[in-house]
Amino acid sequence: MMATDLHMVGVYLAAGSSKRMGDNKLALPLGNLILGAHALHTALQTTISHIIVVTNEKSSIDWETYAREKLTVVTCKESKQGLSYSLKEGVRTAQEMNADAAMLLLADQPFIQASMLNELISVFSKGEVEYVASSYQNIIRPPLLMGKSIFPIVDELNGDNGIKHLLMKRPHIKGRIVPFEDKRLFLDIDTREEYREINDKLR
Repeated sequence: MMATDLHMVGVYLAAGSSKRMGDNKLALPLGNLILGAHALHTALQTTISHIIVVTNEKSSIDWETYAREKLTVVTCKESKQGLSYSLKEGVRTAQEMNADAAMLLLADQPFIQASMLNELISVFSKGEVEYVASSYQNIIRPPLLMGKSIFPIVDELNGDNGIKHLLMKRPHIKGRIVPFEDKRLFLDIDTREEYREINDKLR
């Protein structure tokens, strides 16, 4: 199946509380965009047909200014209880949209590239696996693309556990790991020091 034949959505996880940063880190300026918009802008350059932005109740970011016709913004009221609740909210919305697959994306990974996402999509489109995960130094990391056949397992998550936790417990689920050598792709910004260092390099 060609990538363009798949109804593929993005689940953009933007509901974190930024505890280590102190402020809403996603709203901080980074280059010519806010931090939280970089990965979104990248995802919009791929064959992903629609993006579900999962946010929290306190978010002040107007996500729809970036691509109103391709975005659905949902609020996770339980986001304070951990990443898993935002993930469940996003995948539940993907199911309601009858998506064939969902690309799980973190809003605080500003340096992912369209070529990276397209590679994951290309592998999945061959129809041989139920998920495709990216990795760095032999460790699975987001982004991760999961097919609709395994959407239901997300309901088992709790706390801050991500989907990797469940997949590793289910070796019968056929997946593919795609390694990437560039550490920068997986860089997420959690502290003000990290933010200042990266922002200075982009000036």
